Amino acid sequence: MDIDLSSVAARNEAIVFTDLDDTVVMMDVDEGQYYELDPIGARIWTLIEAARPVAEICDALAGEYDVDPDTCRHDTLEFLQTASEYRLVRVQPAGA
Repeated sequence: MDIDLSSVAARNEAIVFTDLDDTVVMMDVDEGQYYELDPIGARIWTLIEAARPVAEICDALAGEYDVDPDTCRHDTLEFLQTASEYRLVRVQPAGA
């Protein structure tokens, strides 16, 4: 699936996770795979506790970190694409 700024991202509720300092450690129980998110990935994880448009995620990150908005959008879309491929997040087109 192609993810863009109008897509809506949310956590996969089947993923078990815990916060450790400024990272998140998670497990896909069905696949038996562990993952660890760095501080920025952990912040995105927090932001998608409830389903949220990707544009809102990017706006929040750009407001919190010293990052160029275009770089923030690119990196956030890349993160969500990868997380979606690993089934950590669910991403849907806007209005779906």
